[in-house]
Amino acid sequence: MGNKNLHCQRVVPFWLLLLDNLPTVSMFFLGTAILIRVTLWLGIGYLFYAGFAIAWFWAHICPHCHHFATFGCPCGYGHISSLFFKKKNGTNFRRIFRKNIVVLFPCWFIPPVVTIYVLLQQFDRALFVLMILFSITAFLLVPYVSKFVGCKNCASRSNCPWINKEKK
Repeated sequence: MGNKNLHCQRVVPFWLLLLDNLPTVSMFFLGTAILIRVTLWLGIGYLFYAGFAIAWFWAHICPHCHHFATFGCPCGYGHISSLFFKKKNGTNFRRIFRKNIVVLFPCWFIPPVVTIYVLLQQFDRALFVLMILFSITAFLLVPYVSKFVGCKNCASRSNCPWINKEKK
């Protein structure tokens, strides 16, 4: 387990990790399905970018979190990240999170922008249905599950800019 962090003694059960990650993985696959309908390469590029964005998160955000190298991370990233990256000490997690989370934003916004453009050119019922499913997943389900499943009992909740919006 590497650097055992004394601040986090809880162990998040595997079923909860699945519940926390399933909406995000679904969003990535729905985004890929949308973009593949436009062009195969755009869909493949999006899927690779989504993987890159998660790896970026592991490399640039996770090593600053007190869940790093523990099984207490609500999404499991803290443990996975520790297999590839070293802990960073003496940093401001809130600042690091805000600075680096933007790498994930294209995962949320590229599929809707492309879909709107394509639908304005020519209506495609299947693309429209995929966009509805993507929007429900990305803009309702992912935040809801994060807030009420993964983040609900997180020890970092008060210092997390994702869930705790007040400035510090």
